[in-house]
Amino acid sequence: MPKAVAFARIQVKRVMSHKRRMKAPRPPFEPLPPIRVYYPHGGRHFLLNWTTDHDRGHLLVARSEAALRHAFRAILVELPEILALSEVEIVAPSRRLRFEAAEKAYLEEVDSFARQVSWRLRKVYDKRGRMPAPFLPCDRYDSRYDDRGEELNVPIDVHYDCKNCVEGVRLIDFTKEWLHERFSERWRREISDEFLSWRDDDPKLAVSLAREAHDDEPVMAVVGNYGHHEAGVHIGEPRFGGCDPILFTFVLVRDPDPASYVAQVDALRAEREVAHERERDRRVKEMSLEEDKEIENVCRFFGGLT
Repeated sequence: MPKAVAFARIQVKRVMSHKRRMKAPRPPFEPLPPIRVYYPHGGRHFLLNWTTDHDRGHLLVARSEAALRHAFRAILVELPEILALSEVEIVAPSRRLRFEAAEKAYLEEVDSFARQVSWRLRKVYDKRGRMPAPFLPCDRYDSRYDDRGEELNVPIDVHYDCKNCVEGVRLIDFTKEWLHERFSERWRREISDEFLSWRDDDPKLAVSLAREAHDDEPVMAVVGNYGHHEAGVHIGEPRFGGCDPILFTFVLVRDPDPASYVAQVDALRAEREVAHERERDRRVKEMSLEEDKEIENVCRFFGGLT
């Protein structure tokens, strides 16, 4: 029997010996951790979400509409386009949302750990020519993003988004969840905690002091999206994971009429347009006078027109 075949059979036997212990664990969601936010204060507030022609989304937050109107004067010079004007009650995320966040965080940690393990197992394979059980190098590359099917003899370091493996490493008869449950804590202590690097440890984040929303309340979120060419601060449904932090969550009380705010912007815009027209007319007249003066000087230089 060829050595390669014999070695593969030994590896499979070693892997199969783990099957009884490879049941998917129950995710450790209890007790549910709080969702930390950037604005922890609760109660009634007024929100004004706005943008401009040259800038992305911003947000005004005030305890009263009078305070909002006062703050609005400071941004009026920007000629803001009002996206939303609302009276809201800022609340802490509901239990349902905390469960969704915990589930998302758990799956991100599971995936991150599986990738960290796979990257190091590839180094083992490169140096030793084999992997410890219960792992095998993937021999059938099948991309999730095309229809070419399985391809043989593709190096494991380029098994990008392969259906059959994690970064070139096959998980035989077990899941990433089982891998995380069985090895992550000891790996963190003995090898590396890099798989936890996705966690957001921003010291500005805090546990909300507001009342917890009920699961049946329609909770919305103020989200900061500060990436290149992104939307800035905007309002939408709570989403977890990714790079868009939640500033706070709220339930809508009412939508005041924004007409008075829009009227102020329109009045200032019209005033600026009139001022712009006046400045343009002044500059046209000034340029015309300068041109006439230049013509006179040229004619005088050559002794006048013949």
